[in-house]
Amino acid sequence: MKPEFHSRTCSKSGQFSGPVEKPVLAGDAARSLWWLQLSRWKALLLVCLLVPGLPLASEDSWSDGLTVFGMARIRPEFHGNSDFNHRTDDVNEYTGSIVQFGLQKKLSPETSIVLRVQDSRLWGGHPGSDNGFSTANDTTEDSLDMREAYIQSNNLLGPLGIRFGRQMLAYGSERQIGKVGWSNVGRSFDALELHWEWGIWQASIAGAVLAEEDGDGGGNGTHVGRSNPSGLQFSCDPTTKLCTVSASTARELDDAYLAVFYNEIKLNPQFQLEPYYIGIYKKWIPASVSPYPGLPIPPKARDRQRDNLHTVGLRITNKTVKGKSAHPTFDYSLEGAYQTGFNGVRVQAGWDWLNQTDASGNSVYTEKQRYEAYALYADLGYKPVDYLRIGLVADLASGDANRTDVAVNTYTQLFPTNHGPMGDMDLVGSRNLIARAITLNFDLGDYGGLKLAYWHFKKHKAQDSYYNNGGGIARDGDGELSSTETRTNAKYSSVVDASGKISENSVAQLSSQLFHEYNITYSIEANQLKFDVGYGRAHALSSIRHRVDESFDRPDLRDPAFDPGSDFAYLMVTAKF
Repeated sequence: MKPEFHSRTCSKSGQFSGPVEKPVLAGDAARSLWWLQLSRWKALLLVCLLVPGLPLASEDSWSDGLTVFGMARIRPEFHGNSDFNHRTDDVNEYTGSIVQFGLQKKLSPETSIVLRVQDSRLWGGHPGSDNGFSTANDTTEDSLDMREAYIQSNNLLGPLGIRFGRQMLAYGSERQIGKVGWSNVGRSFDALELHWEWGIWQASIAGAVLAEEDGDGGGNGTHVGRSNPSGLQFSCDPTTKLCTVSASTARELDDAYLAVFYNEIKLNPQFQLEPYYIGIYKKWIPASVSPYPGLPIPPKARDRQRDNLHTVGLRITNKTVKGKSAHPTFDYSLEGAYQTGFNGVRVQAGWDWLNQTDASGNSVYTEKQRYEAYALYADLGYKPVDYLRIGLVADLASGDANRTDVAVNTYTQLFPTNHGPMGDMDLVGSRNLIARAITLNFDLGDYGGLKLAYWHFKKHKAQDSYYNNGGGIARDGDGELSSTETRTNAKYSSVVDASGKISENSVAQLSSQLFHEYNITYSIEANQLKFDVGYGRAHALSSIRHRVDESFDRPDLRDPAFDPGSDFAYLMVTAKF
């Protein structure tokens, strides 16, 4: 007869619980087995006294509800002639990598904690690499960071859930706020998010701190705001021997906050409404130009007190099945956004046609400069056969014909994911832009996937700048503007600088054409690795050509340097678990 052993546990007080029954055997065998079982019971009792509350095999394991995940990715890249100027040294080739390791632990069916550690670096980019001590990076910026560290609890109060901590925010098509998964750094926010799902309505409200000027007094400091000193930098002209003093590090914001209210209303699998609001509130904008020529910017100098930007938008789509189309052959996404608010700058009043000024040259009548901008996006796809998707993409982000008047008409780029939706070469941002594209996606099954794309980019307003992928004004390697433009809407004559060269073109000299872009990418998986290879070619057009070649300057001042071709290539290897 086989003996029966019962499970045993330790109580919180260290007491042993669980029956110890004498096995039903006869003779010496029974006595030997009983003694063995009693010895085990004594050993168990000793462990319980030393480690109260220790769970044994019959209780839930600490690993229950624990998920481990990670990713490793390497991507050598080549960027050639990105400013379309053959006189500048702008050939960039480097290898970037990212390694992530994360844990998700379910504390209950509704509550979990997520941690994701990330190491992001450029190979050979840290001091010490050239002498072999590649880990001696005490004097460098950290490349190891916490990409995510948050607690989430669903159905906390009825359908209401909460998530707080460092997290990635991504909504809808990610045209306004995205994770930036292509980047080796990515984007995270220190945020609190409330979310709920009630019938056909799913929504989230998020608030994030973008910049904090005050430390907590307990060892957590900050590197932004008025307390962030600007160092001194001396720039000397070798010809004139004259030197100027400027701030070596631009100070950041004081306090800045982000608010998001995003909704998904699924009226039908083929028709989902996504209205949203995004607010960015900046307090105490530091000065970017010193009020004292030749001296650094004073620590407390500021351009303006407040800058509040409000973006309201609506997306309509049938991509309702985990972000994919609910229709087997047709998908669509239509989105529009409008921006309003005041940026804190006071300018000449629009109704003051006489442009009256005081003795110091300042405007007598002023108004607050306000945001009045918009953007429209459309992405349509059709699958005539299972292995082919034909896509049509159109984007419009408004520009500003006169950037000195009371209305800011240039659309302000928020926190988007530009790669892919704005071409693969990342040469342009969603500001003062009209973009049109046709894409062909081939699903080759076990042989991977192939994508072909053609883009045409032009300005919305010829007077406005050409803006780069990050949203800043595009400039060449020497800091010169990359396209013809006029900030003040100079209709009848160009504006020249001290050397006699044109700094602002007249309206008659402007062009809106930027460039064509051609992309080809191929991806395939093998042995749990994903391989991606891509190539892009851009061909610049008249707005860039006239500026780089200085076509409208006096012949004796021109320095033609235009090269219309720009190249981009990469090879990416990714492993996930």
